[in-house]
Amino acid sequence: MYNNSIMQNTYEILTNLKNSIHRNLNDKFILEQLNLLHPDYPIILIGGTNGKGSTCEYLTNILISSGLKVGTFTSPHIFEYNERIRINKLPIADEILASTLQFILHKLPCVPTVFSILHSACHLIFKQQQIDVAVIEVGIGGQNDVTNLIHPNFSAITNVSLDHCNILGETVTEIAKEKVGIFRRNNPNFFGNRTQIEYMNQYTQLHQMPLFQLGKDYDFQLIAKHWNYISKELNISNIPLPLMPGIHQLENAALSIAIVNKFNPAIKNEHIISGILATQLPGRFHLVQSQPPIIIDVAHNQDAVNQLLVNLEQANSSSHNIAVFAMRSDKEWETCISLCASYFETWFIAPIDSELSCDPQKIKKCILKFNSLAKITLCDSIRSATLLAVKQQRSQQTIVCFGSFLVAQEAYTAIKKLNAN
Repeated sequence: MYNNSIMQNTYEILTNLKNSIHRNLNDKFILEQLNLLHPDYPIILIGGTNGKGSTCEYLTNILISSGLKVGTFTSPHIFEYNERIRINKLPIADEILASTLQFILHKLPCVPTVFSILHSACHLIFKQQQIDVAVIEVGIGGQNDVTNLIHPNFSAITNVSLDHCNILGETVTEIAKEKVGIFRRNNPNFFGNRTQIEYMNQYTQLHQMPLFQLGKDYDFQLIAKHWNYISKELNISNIPLPLMPGIHQLENAALSIAIVNKFNPAIKNEHIISGILATQLPGRFHLVQSQPPIIIDVAHNQDAVNQLLVNLEQANSSSHNIAVFAMRSDKEWETCISLCASYFETWFIAPIDSELSCDPQKIKKCILKFNSLAKITLCDSIRSATLLAVKQQRSQQTIVCFGSFLVAQEAYTAIKKLNAN
């Protein structure tokens, strides 16, 4: 699919932007210059700590199943930048992405950030492609994220927990204050978690914002290998379980149904079910090999790591698991390690390809603090760590590669190389 010369051009553009120190354009100015502040298609904006990407994918598939042309913007990517901008699930073509980025740079007097230019590119491409609806994932937070500058018609927060604390705040309340900034007074707003966050309730009541919450305005019931969606407006029974495991995926799927039902109540149950069942994303407890098991998961904060461990227990994984692990230094990496240290007998640790990569020596010291019997090997890269883990894996052991989207990217590449030999 990808043209190497064009992709090289695209990567050069984005690499130059990453390395630039002249990021003095504000995001609203960029959107104004490109005439993007008032699109002629509805926008569904998805924020939250975890589950944003999965919820966007469920929404995309349901809307496509109902016959709509859907533009989707998500981040970060795992394999190629093209994944961030998709039309009906297909990553945008190399030629279109490269030419759109160059067009934006020629229109602007100074250099934008990578995220800002990709967000602008997505809306230019959606406009050109004449989509019916856009599904947009918030980058970080909500109120101050560039995605929030273009007013959404529907806004949703999947959940609120600790992540990006150096930017968003040290408590759930502080983080909620930032995330509720994507809500709008005259539009439907959704919260896909049962937790009652006092600030969110006060904020939406004060500003007279309609809020639809899991467990209050809609819900789901898990029954064996099926589940039911329940609300005053819509009930769907005996839905097969999503391909992606975990109770959190039922929360994401139910949130998607709640949004779709407000977006267009005429969308048929069969389209909703087929969209749910078509949803699979790389890096979401993805079993890439069954015998012996290898799992890749993008878990990179406390809640996501907790859910990863629940999924491992439900999969009857042994206590002799192998971890291929790295994290960014600005994450709550010590807390994450404290949660999972005892679940893994063997660890392969490496830096990720980021200036914010956590020092493997610090990670090793932290693991031993919580699991003094852990066998730890330091590697040069996640790719080499994955290959070494596979080489040493015994039949009863499960390898889990996690801690970052960059871990997932390199682990997939290593396993693909193994399978090709």
